[in-house]
Amino acid sequence: MSSTNCKFTLNLADGWQDRTVHYFMGPEEGGVEHALTLVVDPTPSSDDLETYAHERAEQAIESLPVAEVVKDEAITLASGTPAYEVVIKWVPGEERPLFRRMIFLMAGETAYTFTADFSKRTLKTISVQVLEMISNFKPGV
Repeated sequence: MSSTNCKFTLNLADGWQDRTVHYFMGPEEGGVEHALTLVVDPTPSSDDLETYAHERAEQAIESLPVAEVVKDEAITLASGTPAYEVVIKWVPGEERPLFRRMIFLMAGETAYTFTADFSKRTLKTISVQVLEMISNFKPGV
């Protein structure tokens, strides 16, 4: 199944910028409501993918309680698209740990950040589906 975002036009006043964030709801499994967010950044702070990924991941780490990076590496998606992946293990309060998987892509002058949280179990199941969806991402369509 393929899905595209709702298309619309909005004329922005001077000084306003589009900082679109897309939110996709996924299945609930094992007490985790899965969701995928996509942040579109038309003016990234760096044109280097790794540098940009580290800056964004650091922001995430600072906002999460008890967080540690468990994966930090350049990857190539199944589509052949170069990307950068950061996985952060974090503990929300007294609950069991979650894993925040962040995938960063650049196309032209635009950066894209995909983010989703998983349990240890769904990191091996639903996370695979999410990576397949990201591999099918087509910027600028």
